[in-house]
Amino acid sequence: MWDRLPRLLAELRLPAESRVGIALPDAAPGPHQAWVLRAADEPLPSAPVSVLFLPRGVYEGTSGRSARVALLRRCLGALAQRGQLVVDVRATEDGALPGHLVVDGLRRVIARLGVRTAEEGDRSDGLHRFFRTEDVTGEAYEAGFALGHRRWDRFVLEPGAASAPHAPAARGELGAVLRVLPPVERLLRGRSPEESIAGARAVGRSASLRGPEDRRSLRWAVAWVDAFAPGHPGCFRRTLLEVAADAGAAREPVLLGLDVGRTGHAWLESAAPEQRPYDVTFKLLP
Repeated sequence: MWDRLPRLLAELRLPAESRVGIALPDAAPGPHQAWVLRAADEPLPSAPVSVLFLPRGVYEGTSGRSARVALLRRCLGALAQRGQLVVDVRATEDGALPGHLVVDGLRRVIARLGVRTAEEGDRSDGLHRFFRTEDVTGEAYEAGFALGHRRWDRFVLEPGAASAPHAPAARGELGAVLRVLPPVERLLRGRSPEESIAGARAVGRSASLRGPEDRRSLRWAVAWVDAFAPGHPGCFRRTLLEVAADAGAAREPVLLGLDVGRTGHAWLESAAPEQRPYDVTFKLLP
């Protein structure tokens, strides 16, 4: 119930001034408040709250990194001790990297020429596009927050010191991903998902074993290769590439999610916090 509170508040469409008394299981006795901030320029409550929720569109609708960090700092000042800031924001590279390379790559070149231009990630609809978890947690760190946990598009931020997030660097891992691209492409032709995954695991068992930060860099490289390499792009190829390129990924369960009559998705269990729920989910063990 506690985990679903922010979504419940959003679905009820409570006005910004609405307050809901809740009892946190690990907090000191007494009433606690949840507050929904529906616009970045709305006033915050005068008394500290235990939960502050930014619905979809508020954070990414704030233009400029400095303005978003300032918004987070305002929220930090409104939280009670051991309070949490819940930010609903999408951060994914799926299907977005080609546009990111063209649009933001040109912006970077123009900026180096001394011409003022929009920030990387800003889009014509007025929303900022976040491509990685670290894009969000980097701004949160600057504002004085640490990432408590992430579940799908919901980032739960907690006050406190944290180490600066490691920004994935795809360049160093591109070679590893490109080396396993040919066998992965062969596995995608005329084989069942189970057979393809088993084949990728066989390749990955002899690959390097990476730590969490290097795995994020590998995943970023996988996204780039999948976006631009010919063949069969998509979430299933990205999953197979990671499994084939890393010994740890080769030992992880692979999950296949299906929305009946609509779409499906594939991902590794370590990436589960970033995935939305599906109608049916299958887990393929190593």
